[in-house]
Amino acid sequence: MPESLQDEKCDDTATKANQLLNTRNDLISYQTKRLDNLSDFEQLEQALMNFTSNKKDTVKYILKKVCEEAKCQVAAIFLISKDDVLERFAIQGKDVNGEPIDDTWLQEERYAKGESFTGSAANPSDGSYGKVTRELFQYENLKYRQEYSDKLGKLISAIALPLNGRNKTYGVLRIINKVDDQGNIDDLASFDPCTVAFLAGVASAKLSNIHRDSEINILNYLTYLADIIPVDSFDKYQERMYDEIFKYLVGNETPYKVAILYRKKLSSEVMEVLRFSEVSGVSNSCRVYLEEVGKEFAEKISSNTCQFIEGVHEEKNNNRFIQTDLKYFEDSKLEAFGVFSLFFEGKFIGAIALFFGYKFKLFDNNLSFLQSFSSLLAILVNKQTRAERLREFESLAEHWINETSHLSSTHEAIIHPDYQRIIGMGQDVIPFLLKNLKETKSLSGRWFWALKAISGEDPVPEDSRGKSQEMIDAWLHWGIQKGYIKGDILMNTKSSI
Repeated sequence: MPESLQDEKCDDTATKANQLLNTRNDLISYQTKRLDNLSDFEQLEQALMNFTSNKKDTVKYILKKVCEEAKCQVAAIFLISKDDVLERFAIQGKDVNGEPIDDTWLQEERYAKGESFTGSAANPSDGSYGKVTRELFQYENLKYRQEYSDKLGKLISAIALPLNGRNKTYGVLRIINKVDDQGNIDDLASFDPCTVAFLAGVASAKLSNIHRDSEINILNYLTYLADIIPVDSFDKYQERMYDEIFKYLVGNETPYKVAILYRKKLSSEVMEVLRFSEVSGVSNSCRVYLEEVGKEFAEKISSNTCQFIEGVHEEKNNNRFIQTDLKYFEDSKLEAFGVFSLFFEGKFIGAIALFFGYKFKLFDNNLSFLQSFSSLLAILVNKQTRAERLREFESLAEHWINETSHLSSTHEAIIHPDYQRIIGMGQDVIPFLLKNLKETKSLSGRWFWALKAISGEDPVPEDSRGKSQEMIDAWLHWGIQKGYIKGDILMNTKSSI
């Protein structure tokens, strides 16, 4: 490996790039910490944002080293967008006057697969991978020829190399004009194929690691949220938490253009939309249609699997979508979608639908990530449901106490409609009842009835009956045995409140 690529610490940009490796430690430090206030949550968000923002610095560093090692005038990296076209992510080099070329120059540069010199490197020639393109001037209609000729002074030589991931080409590294040691364009020299192939391999590896780490970090983020946000504080973080998660889902690191989160209503099998996120370009009518088609597929999921359509225009899907349906996909520039189930403790509680801008093949690594993502998201959706149930319980309990605190008869108090509605909420409210039993001992005699009615059990020994503290202790011990209480934390099986 060239020495300049080994010694990254000598470069300020490399220092920023190395922050990518440290960001995971920032996230991990929150693993055992309970979120008690918004400032803690803001620090957790910032750790995730730092990771994302350093990708550009890393790519710029890669391009700087490419220019040095390949001795080229300019180098650029193009990545395949959500619409399956190559878009320039970053550029590095000097113009005809020796001035640095900024990313703002020719920002609109993009190529369809197979288009012109650069796009041809990403056009799969066999299977899922692109090919190296070398002969710059065999392309008669060379896209952006005039812009580059003016900017660089002249176009002499170039090479474009595919950046290959595990299953497909995801970008292109392109270098233009061989230069001498003084930085002048060498009209006769050509690029060494071994050097540029090595550089493309380094770039591919680093970018693949960035993508992999972005997936690891969002999974870490979900894991820690699922672990440290208590149900009784969930409302405080809910909007910002979902904003961050879905900003990632439709962000630059993923191929998804639209993401929809569904939850199964408690009282029926009907699915409701909790969150709709998009990149852009989806009309209101298309949004309604996408919500409905996602809901239709979500309601058909009966096991922990997914439903995936690689391309809505494929002949095998003619019986699934009528022409009117396809128009919605075309208007939104969408071609494929998948619906992934959300299960919590073996119970189907919702689904997430993801829509793609091009025909998309779901490889094993994609499926593995989405299954992990869905499993963690299911924990958060369950916590949201639990938080809503807690608010409902608190409202009923407060009203019931206000209405019955003056009554001396326990019988009259427990036949009150609000008390009966609490019993009707079922096992979901057992952790709340145990918490109230512990904190409001003056009402313990009345909460015992609800606990017995819902659980169908009575753990209080005969010789403890009538002894308030012993009865409370018996129920709390029962709660620990049943998994509703863990230490000092009241639980609903695995979900703390």
